[in-house]
Amino acid sequence: MTVRNTITWTSLMNGYSQNNSDTEAVFSIACNMHRSGEDFSGHTCTVILQACRSPRDQILGEQVHSLVIKSGFEENVFVGTSMLSMYLRSGSLASAENVFKNLDDKDIQCLNSMILGYGKEGDGHKSFQLFCDLLNYGLEPSDYTFTNVISSCGGKIGAREGKQLHGLAVKHGVVNEISVGNALVTLYGKYGLVEEAEKMFTGMIEKNLVTWTALLSVYVKNCEGEKAISGFLEMLHLGIFFDTNCLATLIDGCSECRNLKLGIQIHGFVTKLGYFSDLFVGTALIDLYAKCGNLSYAKLVFSSISVQNAAGFNAILAGYMKIDEDEGKKDEHMVLFHQARLSGVEPDFVTFSRLIGLSAEQASLLKGMALHGYSIKVGLENEIIVGNALILGECFTQWYAMIWFHGIH
Repeated sequence: MTVRNTITWTSLMNGYSQNNSDTEAVFSIACNMHRSGEDFSGHTCTVILQACRSPRDQILGEQVHSLVIKSGFEENVFVGTSMLSMYLRSGSLASAENVFKNLDDKDIQCLNSMILGYGKEGDGHKSFQLFCDLLNYGLEPSDYTFTNVISSCGGKIGAREGKQLHGLAVKHGVVNEISVGNALVTLYGKYGLVEEAEKMFTGMIEKNLVTWTALLSVYVKNCEGEKAISGFLEMLHLGIFFDTNCLATLIDGCSECRNLKLGIQIHGFVTKLGYFSDLFVGTALIDLYAKCGNLSYAKLVFSSISVQNAAGFNAILAGYMKIDEDEGKKDEHMVLFHQARLSGVEPDFVTFSRLIGLSAEQASLLKGMALHGYSIKVGLENEIIVGNALILGECFTQWYAMIWFHGIH
């Protein structure tokens, strides 16, 4: 092309971004555009910011933010929304809030982004408050708005507010949207309102796999394992195909009701379908066998998972904590820990708390001190659950416990 201008450069970057090219490729084009002497428009900045998709792209996004301020685009709602979305994707909520506060005019997309951001950070109170502000601004919430705010409910925002949101979803005519219905089913389950979740599920005009999985999850989280299993069988009868997330949820149901027989049948079903090495399914199976006292099977599943993680290993440790020492758990947990480390498993604070607890049960101060040293090495020594495990371990001397207590405070 002999003639290039801001529009053509921006279109080129947008093409790369839409095809999921890496951020560096888009940024390289932006640098070439700058060197050619072309001015960046607000749309140009928006395209570059949208290409910043992961936390590692935040530095590039911050450079664009500086350019936005220099160019006077900071109060542009489209550019601002792209900037705060970039910061939210990077996990920098404080930076997103600063951008949000500097916007004089806020549209529904901008508010939706912040509601979603607060929800992902677990701040249901701010998410709910922003939703109320949205209504006060006279803006019309969309189904996406309701899905985000309902999904963020938790903590200070309880079942009462959730029911209010349900009523507002009916009032604004979005309650029949499948994403809103799914969020409401999950919401009621979160607060133990199983009957309300069932009513919401039954009243939904359209249901998909997410809907069914949400209902199964409600049953599992509220210790209704048998209902979860019945729901899954109904899914099969209706010809609804499932995914690994649904299977993992069902296996969790078997764990909750300690139905090892059915769990083994599902294990065979999983193996036949080729999901045996899936991380989520494998972790659920490990938890099932560990809770039912079959550690041999739990270890076998753990060794067969394609990518081993701390969650699966922690489930096995929980199983060791439930059996007597004369059943063969002595030292086995430390051997397994060594094997897991060699396999690349990164231990977390739950791992250390359980390992230390097992060492305390065996009155092994040496093992406990070794684990304490390793927890310091990997930067988990200040996790309160690890500290409590060390203090409460009956084998640790009062002097050692006192030193540790002062260390974490």
